[in-house]
Amino acid sequence: LAMLNDPFVEGRAEALAELALKSREGLHERATLLWRRALGRAPRPAELALVDRLAAEAGDERATLVDVAHAVLNTKEFLFLR
Repeated sequence: LAMLNDPFVEGRAEALAELALKSREGLHERATLLWRRALGRAPRPAELALVDRLAAEAGDERATLVDVAHAVLNTKEFLFLR
């Protein structure tokens, strides 16, 4: 719960989204940068499809990327080592 509500984590999600917006063109390329930076891998096709759906609903690419970055930073894959 702390990771979901912590201002530091929210700030890191915003910074990661801003980096993606400045570094890449296109939603998929930006989402891929998020995944690679946070998880060290490219997003799976189903994950990109979810990003597309969120972007269509939000209508705002920056807000979508911030939400996606926040979600990725809260995944078990990010939080725990395998």
